[in-house]
Amino acid sequence: MTSNGETERRGRDENDAERNQSSRWQTLGVLLALVLAGWSVVDPGQAIGEAAPLLATTAEASSEACAVGGVELAFGRDVNLNGQLESGEVEATTVVCDGVQGPSGAAGQQGEAANGFLLETESLPSGGACPAGGWLLAWGEDEDGSGALDPNETEGGQALCHGTLGPSGPAGADGINGIDGADGEGGTNGVDGTTSLILPRPVPTEVCSNGFVLVMGLDNGEGAGTPTDGLLHDDEVDHALRLCKGALVSGPLVDLNPGGGNSFTTGCEAMTLGPDGREVWAAMTDGSTGCELYRIPDGTSTPVRIADVNPAGDAEPGRYLGLVWDEGLNRLLFDALDENGDRDLWAYSPTDGQVHRLTSALVGRAGLGPTGRRWGAVVGGRQPERDGPVGPTPVFVQCHGFGNMGDRSGAHGPRGLGDDRRRALDGR
Repeated sequence: MTSNGETERRGRDENDAERNQSSRWQTLGVLLALVLAGWSVVDPGQAIGEAAPLLATTAEASSEACAVGGVELAFGRDVNLNGQLESGEVEATTVVCDGVQGPSGAAGQQGEAANGFLLETESLPSGGACPAGGWLLAWGEDEDGSGALDPNETEGGQALCHGTLGPSGPAGADGINGIDGADGEGGTNGVDGTTSLILPRPVPTEVCSNGFVLVMGLDNGEGAGTPTDGLLHDDEVDHALRLCKGALVSGPLVDLNPGGGNSFTTGCEAMTLGPDGREVWAAMTDGSTGCELYRIPDGTSTPVRIADVNPAGDAEPGRYLGLVWDEGLNRLLFDALDENGDRDLWAYSPTDGQVHRLTSALVGRAGLGPTGRRWGAVVGGRQPERDGPVGPTPVFVQCHGFGNMGDRSGAHGPRGLGDDRRRALDGR
């Protein structure tokens, strides 16, 4: 079957052929007329210097002679041999008119309707032929008229890929700062801190007659203190500075055995400071009840006996081990003789105000006598025992090289006192 478009195209081709044929016949007629007029065909090999015949053509517009226009032919010889037919060289002219258009031919038969031509697109994922993805174009004739391009109807296709991401350009200039945001809500007030105080106190008369003491600490209610009361209780004092304007007081601080007797004797001279650095703990004798453990509250007050460990004689507290504060359990450790002459390890607990025996009687009463040099971790080969609530665990003591400590040659324990303080307490 032939479509209407093909029929029209064929008609146009036939008309063009007829016109070309007519033009060829007109040209042959002109050439024949020239021959009859005595003209001959130009010989390309004609000798130089001879006037060659020339033919010039000029388009002729529509006129009475040629209704649809045509061509004017001019003939002559090139007299001046310049290769052009000038007006003075024209010997004859003739006009060849274009033919008028003929009547239209009969209409052809109606052709079959052509099928639609479809173009479809499909997204392509990244990878393969298109690293950055793209589109797949497919085209073809919709032969079955379904409105969709079936695989068997596809006549061609082409992938159009997205361009890959180019390199990052240079960073742009910083933009203008934005407007400040609104202020946020205020936070809750913090807890008030503890006030630190520095307060003056009278200087003890046993230190000097004219001066004062600066006590420093936090008014935080530590111990028996009251928080934020503007005062410093002794338990709140962290540091103290004593300033004296005159000379320091010198002389005996206490005399437990007045009337000429000694408060300290050989074997009864152990001494240490309490944890607060103010009270004094010492082995002393009053001349009548023997050598026992005493406490001097502020270092100058009348000594107070803690306990009568040996009612039958001298207990000699701390003679070999000294008086040692166990600050972890808040107790005073010392060795002492009981009424049976057995030397054991004892402890004084400020919690209950009592003295407790920590070890059972030693094997051999001379375990720490003047000639003894060693007290093993387990005394006399027996496990130390605990007598009373003085701590969660038994105490094991190992001391080496203890001899006669009656020479007053130094401190007993980590907070012991030297000769000067002992002589002051003893009145010597």
